[in-house]
Amino acid sequence: MTEDDKVVLIETEQRSKSNTRQIEEIKADIKEIKEDNKAIYDLTYSVKGILEKMTDMKDSIVDIKQGQEKLSKKVDDLERKPLKEFEQTKHDLKVKILAGVGGTVLLAIISYVCGLIGSGAIKL
Repeated sequence: MTEDDKVVLIETEQRSKSNTRQIEEIKADIKEIKEDNKAIYDLTYSVKGILEKMTDMKDSIVDIKQGQEKLSKKVDDLERKPLKEFEQTKHDLKVKILAGVGGTVLLAIISYVCGLIGSGAIKL
């Protein structure tokens, strides 16, 4: 073996050791990248789950708002019902009073005319 061969052999061995260290560093980096990718996957899966739950919550909120609107309408109707009943009763009372007064006036006129006919003031 010549001196040049020895130099080449030594350089090759040093390069081999250097390459081995670099490969080990790259292996460690790849392992770390795999762990980071797994963490990113887990995070993505969690975000997807949260998004699905938020979508369900949004649908539930829409249903609740619709229920509140219906309930609000029912409450408004219940609050207005006594007023409507009062107005109807007031109207019915006016009609009955006017019918009573009108009937009494009509009966008084008929009685007056009959009295005039009976006394001979009006002849038929």
